[in-house]
Amino acid sequence: MTAKTNLEKSVTEAVDKAGLSGSHITVAISGGPDSTAMLLALSRTQLETGISIKGAHLDHGIRGEESQADAEYVKNLCKSINVDCFFGAVDVPSLSKALRISLEDAARRARNRFLLEACTEQNSEAVALGHTANDQSETILMHLIRGSGLDGLTGMKLLSNRVIEKDPPLKVFRPLLEITRIDIEAYCSAVGETPRTDSTNFSDDHTRNSIRHNLLPALENFNPRITEALNRLALSTRRDLEFIEEASYGAWTAAADVDTGIVTIDLEKWGNLPESLSYRLIRKAVGVIKGNLNGITLDHIEAVIGLSKGPSGNKIDLPDGVTATKGYNELLISKTEYNAIPLPILDNEYKISVPGELSIPGWKITAASKKTPLEYPERLETLGGTAWLNLTGKKKEKTLIVRSRRPGDRFHPKGLPGGKKLQDFMVDAHIPRLWRDRIPIVESTSGIAWVVGWRTAEWASPIAGQPSVEIRFARTSEN
Repeated sequence: MTAKTNLEKSVTEAVDKAGLSGSHITVAISGGPDSTAMLLALSRTQLETGISIKGAHLDHGIRGEESQADAEYVKNLCKSINVDCFFGAVDVPSLSKALRISLEDAARRARNRFLLEACTEQNSEAVALGHTANDQSETILMHLIRGSGLDGLTGMKLLSNRVIEKDPPLKVFRPLLEITRIDIEAYCSAVGETPRTDSTNFSDDHTRNSIRHNLLPALENFNPRITEALNRLALSTRRDLEFIEEASYGAWTAAADVDTGIVTIDLEKWGNLPESLSYRLIRKAVGVIKGNLNGITLDHIEAVIGLSKGPSGNKIDLPDGVTATKGYNELLISKTEYNAIPLPILDNEYKISVPGELSIPGWKITAASKKTPLEYPERLETLGGTAWLNLTGKKKEKTLIVRSRRPGDRFHPKGLPGGKKLQDFMVDAHIPRLWRDRIPIVESTSGIAWVVGWRTAEWASPIAGQPSVEIRFARTSEN
C-alpha cells in the first residue's frame, strides 16, 4: 500500500470512528506539512466519508512576511481543491503583553477563539487539527515532566471537547493521531505538495520544541521506536481509565452533591473510598466548578485532600477563582465569589449570662431581661440582629449557650407545626452551604431558641408586654 493510499485510508477510518461521517468540518490549516496532508486527505476521501469541509487559517502576527506567505500558500491550496477558507489575523505579541501571559499561552487563546468563530461562521460540527503520532508522544512527555497523573498519560484523543471560557465547547477532531511525521512528509511528496516551514519550530525556546529536538532523540538511543511505545502507553492508559471512570461514577453519585456554583462532598462517604477514587472525586469536583482542568496539578489535588483532614472553616484557593473549604463533615468546592462568607468562624461554645454581655471573635452579644414590646418584629439580619425570647418556663434561664450547629440538632421553627432536623431547616431556608457552620445557634435548657439571623423557635415565641429575654448580636471587625 502506498504512502498516499495508506494515509487516506487511515483518515477515512478516523472519520468513521469519531462518528463524523456526513458532517460539516472546519479544517485548521497552518500551511505546514501536517495540516496540508490532513486537508488533502479529508478532501480526497469525501466520497467515502460523506463529509463537507471548509478551511480556517489564522495569522498570529509573529513572523511578519513569513506569516503572509503562509496565508498566500493556504489560499492557493484551498482554491486548487475548491475549498472555501476563513482567514483571520491577531497580534499575539500585543495580546501577550496586554494579558501579561506567555507568547505560547496568548497564541493558544487567540487560536481557540478564532477556531470557535470559524466553526460558528461555517456552521461546522467539529474542527480538524493536524496532530500526529509524534505530537502525541511529545504531549505525553510534556505531561510526564510536569508530574501528570494518569489522565495526562492518555495524551490527546481522536475526538474531544475544548472548553473556551463561557462559550459552548469546541469539538476537536484529530484524524492524524496514528500517523507519524515521516508518513506525513511522504504523503505530501506523493501528492506533489511542498508545504510551508515554520521557522519557530526550530527554536528550543518552547518546551515542545525542546522535547522534539533534544529529549526524543536521546530516548531513541534507548528505544528507536519510542514514539510508537509512547502512543501504546497512551492507548493502554486510556483503556484502564475507562474502567476507573466507570467505578468513579458510582462513588460520585454517592458522595457528591452538585448545586449552582458549588460541589459538596460528604467526607464520611468519601473517606471510605479507595485512594485512587478519592483523588479522582476531588479532581472531578474541581473540574465541574472550574469548567476544565487546565492548570490543575497533582499538588492542587493533594492540597485539597490535606484540607479535608483539617479543622472546619479552613480554605485554600485554587487556580481560576475556585476555592476549597472544609465544612462540618463535608468538603465544599466552589467559585471563590460564592465563598465570600460574611460570618466569622465559630469554633467554640460560649456561655452568656442573662442579663449580660459577651464578646467573641466577630460578635458582640448582649442579653437582657425585658418586657416584650407590643410590636417585636424579628430583625432577620445575616450579620446578626435582635430577637425576643420567651424563656421563663418552669425555670428561669440564667445563662444561654452560643455555639455552631452539631450533628443531630433539631429545631422547631416559629410558625411551623412541628420540629425538624436543623440541617433540613437550613436547606429549606436556602441558607448557603458554606455559611451553615458559622451561623450562631442560641440554646437554652429547652433546646435551640434562635438560629441567629434566620428564625426563632416556636416554643420561645414571646407574648407582647410579658417578660422575655432580649438578645442582640452585632458584628465586630474582629474575626
